[in-house]
Amino acid sequence: MNGFVQRLKHLHGLIGLFTGWLLLLVILSGSLSFYRAELDNLQLFKFAAVPELTPAASGQSAALAQTFLVQHAPMATQWYIELPQARRPYLTLHWLQPVATGQRNAQLYQQLLDADSGKPLTAALPIQFGATDHQLGGLFFQLHYNLLQLFGPISRSVVAYLALLWLLLSIAGLLSLRGRWRTLWQIKPSELPAATARTLRHNQLALLTLPFALLFASSGWLTQMFSDNPAPQRQLYPDQPYQFYAELFPPAQPFAGARQNNSAPLPDLAALVVAAEQQLALPIGKISLTLPGTAQSTVLLTGSAAAQISNQLPNILFKYDTSGWQQVLRSQSDVVASQTPIAHSRSVWYGLHQSLYASSELRFGLFISGMLCCWMIWLGLRSWLQRQPAAFWRQLILPLTAVVSFALVLGCAGMILLQLLPLDWLGGYALSQQLLGLIVAATLALSVSCWHRFISATN
Repeated sequence: MNGFVQRLKHLHGLIGLFTGWLLLLVILSGSLSFYRAELDNLQLFKFAAVPELTPAASGQSAALAQTFLVQHAPMATQWYIELPQARRPYLTLHWLQPVATGQRNAQLYQQLLDADSGKPLTAALPIQFGATDHQLGGLFFQLHYNLLQLFGPISRSVVAYLALLWLLLSIAGLLSLRGRWRTLWQIKPSELPAATARTLRHNQLALLTLPFALLFASSGWLTQMFSDNPAPQRQLYPDQPYQFYAELFPPAQPFAGARQNNSAPLPDLAALVVAAEQQLALPIGKISLTLPGTAQSTVLLTGSAAAQISNQLPNILFKYDTSGWQQVLRSQSDVVASQTPIAHSRSVWYGLHQSLYASSELRFGLFISGMLCCWMIWLGLRSWLQRQPAAFWRQLILPLTAVVSFALVLGCAGMILLQLLPLDWLGGYALSQQLLGLIVAATLALSVSCWHRFISATN
């Protein structure tokens, strides 16, 4: 048994050494993503007070959004409206402009509006599909989700396998502490040598954050596995590999197709929202309207994701015919009922990982757990490297690991503080470029500091 435990410790140390700093980045950015909406508000309003959400104003907000889109995007092939929520008390509009002369693809735009007046809070911004790194909270979410494409097309797979390695690290570390779980809390770190105290704190934090690690490592792996590798998808679904993602994100709205010259009246979105909220008995969070102003148009109203665990949200679909706008789908229950048990389980795990259900108190607890995980990783890396007999590990790899780890933390903290400053000259740089610049600057500053300390020590 002792030999098995020693092998587990060795495996735990090697995996942690080669993936620790990258895992720290994923967990740090994921922890900040618990406050994604609040970070977006910080970037948008800075020191100004965030507007309060007006009760029972969904219909009014939908009307304001429709008026704006009719004026500014009448020929768009799709309108996508996110209604104000408690954490995002403003309208978020997206619209898809058809392919223009000289363009290869349709262009997606985003603009934010005041929920009460309908006045623009931002300019119309061209964005890529799925991109959120133009907003502060979205930047950290993208960093957590795909490392800002640092590894190109396999970035999401890298994050997925990091989640799996995090799970393996947690299990290996847990088994290596077998029989000592209770005694860990009976020892005071202050009574031990510094190196031993760091190892003890690492083990204590590992046990303390174990539920957090097991939940988010397993859910991260289950929802992102095979993200960029179609081979396992073909094995699971030989007839239709795309079913792997279609089951997790089932399409509830028919494909729009090309716009045709058969005009039809626009729906009264405010009235549809009020009717849908009464029928579903919960607030409407999103509205999707395809081919506005044509007879092929459809409107999908989806319930709010707040306080929901599964990503399969209740929705109502309306379609235009000769008698007007008619409801064709009552809710999402039929889709959920047709899911396989595996797909339904993945849907729940996805919702657990997103944590949109979390109250403010739970969200703070999850954030603190993530920060403790980052501290645990750093203590483990430092403890393992300082125990190595070869000077190479202690004099080169340890300072390098410290510089990279602290530069990541300082870069993220600096990025948040930077949004409070009215620095217009940074407007020409994307948020991802600003974050990279801060991390590089912190790395250089810490490297110079470490070099001076090394020279002083040798003299």
